[in-house]
Amino acid sequence: MTHVIFMVHQKGISMKRSFILTSITMLSLCLILTSFSPAIFSVRASSSDSIWQLSLNGLVNNPSTFTLTDLEAMSQTTVSAELYCVDFPSTVVTAGTWVGVKLSTLLDEAGGIQPGAIKVAFHAKDGYSTDLTIEVAKSDNIILAYAKDNSSLSEVLRLVVPGHWGYKWIAQVVNIEVVNYNFTGKWETLGYSDSGNISDPSRPQIPYIQPPVPIPSTTYPSPSASPKQTPTSSIIPPASSSPPVSNSTFQEPPVQSKNQSFQNISMLVAIVVAASMIVVVIIAIVASRKKKNN
Repeated sequence: MTHVIFMVHQKGISMKRSFILTSITMLSLCLILTSFSPAIFSVRASSSDSIWQLSLNGLVNNPSTFTLTDLEAMSQTTVSAELYCVDFPSTVVTAGTWVGVKLSTLLDEAGGIQPGAIKVAFHAKDGYSTDLTIEVAKSDNIILAYAKDNSSLSEVLRLVVPGHWGYKWIAQVVNIEVVNYNFTGKWETLGYSDSGNISDPSRPQIPYIQPPVPIPSTTYPSPSASPKQTPTSSIIPPASSSPPVSNSTFQEPPVQSKNQSFQNISMLVAIVVAASMIVVVIIAIVASRKKKNN
């Protein structure tokens, strides 16, 4: 930078003008860095998620463990899909373009499925669970997503299952197990459709339960049944069961914006550049004064 100022000064431009020219150049660079769009950059995992591990075991030929870096290095699949909550069937909870790895690709990476397997069980970091049949798990549009709309997911990994209710879209996935028995997830065990197909009209309802013998002059309201549900299983959720809403399924956690992360880095770069510019100007001023004194 000092060399540039010196060359400009040699061409007859005053030191004061060279300071102004340098300042304008550096300021422009700072503005470009802070406003640059991150959309052209590939989606990468944040450093805080770099230690995240996904294990795939059970009836596979080569039980494996994957990091986010491993997943990002595999062939990416993009799926545009909407997530619907079974309790609000006409409302889109979240929608967008999901980026991740096909579940079938991960199963292949683990050496393939052994004979006798009938289901794939999924377990989340917060204890939530769900399941898919082997046939469904091999579908081309089912992925383990780590990003949506150019932003990394704050839940790190989410199973994207288009055409299925949100309780199949398990998030914070840490373990996938291929099993040879009829594993059922959290809400499937309580009577929600095991297929989870949105087109499947059979969904459970909380049945009417006769209230206790009333105390005179006291009225007990009967438990209300959700109009969207119909019984499908001999396993009926208790009247006190809450609808299937958890951080791992329906509530879309706020995502870690890649734009925000990039802007933070850009701001740091801008501060460093500005500080360097100030140092260069100070050095130039000192040198100019020495020259005048000589």
